[in-house]
Amino acid sequence: MDYGTNLNSMVYAYAGQLIAFTICQLLLLRSDNRTQVILWICASIVSAISLLSAPHVLTIFTSQDLQIWAAFLSLLGGAIRYGALGRQPGRFVRDRWANIWFLVAIAGTPLAFLDILLDYRGLITSVVGMSISLACLLVAKRNRYWVSHDQLGLKLVVIGMAVSAMLLALRILTVYPFSLEKEFVGTSAISMLALGALVGISFFLQIGFTGMLVARQAKVAKFAARRKVRAWQRSAYLTDQAHKLRNVAEQRLDFIQLLTHEVRQPINNAQASLQSISTALDATSASSKDAEHALGRAISSLDDITLPLSNIILIGTLTADNQKWDLKPVDAFEVLEMARLDCSFANRKRIFLTQPEHSVFIECVPIFLRIALHNLFDYALLWSEINSDINVSIEVDEVHLGVSFSIIYKQIKQKGFSSISIDEINFNDLVPSQEQNLGIFVAKKVSKYHGGLLSFEDFNNLNIEFKLFIPSILVTYL
Repeated sequence: MDYGTNLNSMVYAYAGQLIAFTICQLLLLRSDNRTQVILWICASIVSAISLLSAPHVLTIFTSQDLQIWAAFLSLLGGAIRYGALGRQPGRFVRDRWANIWFLVAIAGTPLAFLDILLDYRGLITSVVGMSISLACLLVAKRNRYWVSHDQLGLKLVVIGMAVSAMLLALRILTVYPFSLEKEFVGTSAISMLALGALVGISFFLQIGFTGMLVARQAKVAKFAARRKVRAWQRSAYLTDQAHKLRNVAEQRLDFIQLLTHEVRQPINNAQASLQSISTALDATSASSKDAEHALGRAISSLDDITLPLSNIILIGTLTADNQKWDLKPVDAFEVLEMARLDCSFANRKRIFLTQPEHSVFIECVPIFLRIALHNLFDYALLWSEINSDINVSIEVDEVHLGVSFSIIYKQIKQKGFSSISIDEINFNDLVPSQEQNLGIFVAKKVSKYHGGLLSFEDFNNLNIEFKLFIPSILVTYL
C-alpha cells in the first residue's frame, strides 16, 4: 500500500477543511467574539503548518529535524485552542483540573527537545496532546460564555475532545517503549489510522466551534431583542407614568376639596379674616411691606389649619378598618417637589432639593408620602435657625431595596425655647396627643404603613438629619 500518497491526501483534506471552516468563522466574527475566533483560527493555522512541515508528509521537506518542530506546532495549536475555549469577557475560566492538565502539557513539551529523550518523543507528544485535550474539554464545559439553549455545538466540541484524549491515550501504547515505533506522525499503518482519526476529530471540532459561534450570536440577538422590548416597555411605562402623575394632581385637587368639605366653617372664618384685613388695608396708608406682612400672616393661618386637618384625616384613614391602599410607582423626586410646594412661599425658599443623577421610581401611596414629607419639612422649619437652609436629598439603598429621603437642618440654639429637644423624642412611645410632635407621628405612621422606618441622627448637637426610608420592590433608574 502506498502510505505516502494516502498520507498526503489526508493532509490535504485536513488543510482544505480548515480553510473552509476558517472562512465560515471569519464571517461569524463579531466584536464580542473577536478574541475567541482569532485564537481558534490561529490554532487551526498552526495545526495545519505542523502537519505540512512533517518530513513524512510532503517530499519538499526532507529534514528529519523538522519532525520535532512539527510536533511542537501541533501542541502549540492545542494550547491556543485551549485559550479560545476558555476565554471569557475580561478574564479566563478558572478550573483547577483544567489548569493542572494544561500545566502538565506546558511542563512536558520542552522534554521533547532533549536529545537524550529522542526515542520517547512519540510518547511525550501523545501524553502532552492528551493533557491538552482534557484541559480543553474541561474549560469548554465550565465556560459560561458558551452557554445557550442550543448546546449541539458545545456537545460536539466536548465529545471531540473526549474522543481525542482517549485516542491519544491509546496512541501511547503504540509508541516506544511499548512498541518499536518512535515517530508520532510516520508512514506505518497505525500512524495512518491516527492521522485519519485526527482529520475526522478535527472536522467535528470545527463543526462544533462554528455551531457554538452561531448559538452565541443567537443568544446575543435574543438579548438584544429583549432589550428592545424593555425599551418599548419603559417608553410605555413613562407614558403611563405621565397619566398617573396627572391622576396624582387630580387626587390632590380631590383631597383639597375633601378638606374644604370637612372644614367649611374654619375656612369660612379664615376667609372672613382675610376680608377684614383687606378692608383695613384699603382704609389705611400703611406701607406695602406691612400689607404683605399682614397677608403673609393670613396665609400662614390657613396653612396652620390645612396641615393639621390633613394629618387628622390621614391618621383616621390609616387606622380605620385596616384599609389597604394600592401602591403606585411614582417618581420620588416629584413627590418631594410636591411636598415642598405644599409649604408656604416664604418657607419654601429655605428648602433646597438635590435632584438625583437619574430619576428614581418607587412604589408607594403618593398622597400619604407627600403629607409625611410636608410634616418633616414643617418640623424642620419650626425648629431650625431662622433663615438657615434645609437640605433635602434622595438616597437609594440597594442593600435594603428602598429609598431614603434625607432632611438635614441646623437646630435652633436659643436658650429657654419652649420646645421638646430632638434627643427627648421617643419614636416608640410617640402618640398623636403630643401636639408639637403630631407631624412626626404622622410621618412615622406613613413609614410603618409602607413597611419602612423613620429615624434621626444628631451631629454634635448641631445638625439634625431625618431619614424617611420607604422600601420598594420596584427601584427603577431612568
